[in-house]
Amino acid sequence: MAAACDDFDDPPLDPIPHTLYPAVMRFSLRTLTLFVLLIGSSGTLWWKWEPWALERTLKGHTDSINGIDLSRDGRRLVSASMDKTARVWDTQTGAEVAVLKGHSGPVYPAVFSPDGERVISGETSGMVCLWNANTGAQLVALQEHTGAIMCASFSPDGTKALSCDADNGAIIWDCTARKRLHALNSRVARPDPSMDTTACFSPDGTRVLTLGASCLQLWDAKTGEQLKFSEERLDQTLAASYSRDGRLLATVGVDGSLLIRDAQNAKVQRQIGAPERRHVSTQAYLPAAQVIFSPDARLLFSGTDSTDMYILEVGSERPLAAINADKECISGSRFSPDSQLLLTTSLWSGRALIWRTRTGEQLQSLNPEPAEALHQALFSPDGTRVYAAGVSPDIQVWHRRRPEYRWGAICLPEFWLTIILASALVWSILRDRREHARV
Repeated sequence: MAAACDDFDDPPLDPIPHTLYPAVMRFSLRTLTLFVLLIGSSGTLWWKWEPWALERTLKGHTDSINGIDLSRDGRRLVSASMDKTARVWDTQTGAEVAVLKGHSGPVYPAVFSPDGERVISGETSGMVCLWNANTGAQLVALQEHTGAIMCASFSPDGTKALSCDADNGAIIWDCTARKRLHALNSRVARPDPSMDTTACFSPDGTRVLTLGASCLQLWDAKTGEQLKFSEERLDQTLAASYSRDGRLLATVGVDGSLLIRDAQNAKVQRQIGAPERRHVSTQAYLPAAQVIFSPDARLLFSGTDSTDMYILEVGSERPLAAINADKECISGSRFSPDSQLLLTTSLWSGRALIWRTRTGEQLQSLNPEPAEALHQALFSPDGTRVYAAGVSPDIQVWHRRRPEYRWGAICLPEFWLTIILASALVWSILRDRREHARV
């Protein structure tokens, strides 16, 4: 009976051939590798790459930072703070080199001399100080301004210094004799009390440009006398900038138009019409404006908070790229040393943004950690770092890294990850062919 029942048992199933398992495994691994190469390498699945990473923070100030500046060789950084001090930092190590103490009020500008040996700073009471950048010793304190110091700078040869206050008063100082050289009578009524005033030397150091209350004035740096030009609309200027070679002067008018002038006689060489305005300015309101040349003098960044922001080629009237910075109200801008990137900061959003100059593409937002506004940012001379500061008493240092993939704890440069995966795929295919040839 048992034997009869055995006749009705189901026949045993044939086992999967053992040789099939390696083939299935190789096919799965190969498919996965190809999938990663095609999709993962584009950075759209698991990996996210941002070219700028936070390297360190410089701690020492106890209140928000009003301004930062780098020495020409990029080895030192100076910062001006609301805590009534300025500080000099070693950019290689992040160490504090010197604390510049002696101000009685918040410090706004702090700028290096061309040789990096001295620092000029100014405070809200109108006092201007000259310092030894290495030791922090105060060389001289000068109290001749009546308003808060808004900006300060050195002449290209470092023999003179320039300071400008909130009342549009500008003074040229003799850095050797450490005394006032000329007081520039640039005081004009300001229809908008919140509008910043500024002053700077021309690239050759022979002239001084002052700008306040939408009025641009040029002065002889040697005599302190105002230079008169027949050219119109110098009194309708919101922003101005020299090209690095000193040949051109770009100005932005109250209507948003961009004028390219000859720096010697202020004559307009070319006018680029005002872009479409977002709102109409009144006498009580003058829009904030930006205009800067790129280091190679081939590009211009220009616009106001009532018009669009554009990057233009100096020889063309058509915008090269539009900067999509609506609601940003850009307060500061810098080109990278190679002119390939643009760095902007905003008083409204507190963000520092990096853009590609040729396309206007926003490359990255440098988000503060913790989330506090960034109002000052600049590139290092070699373009590999960005220094940013603002409401926080800390200075952020961002470094530029090579493209890479990140997935959890795994971090491999893009090139080597692609090589490894492609090599594994090729090796798997060749191994299969060799085994097939043996059979």
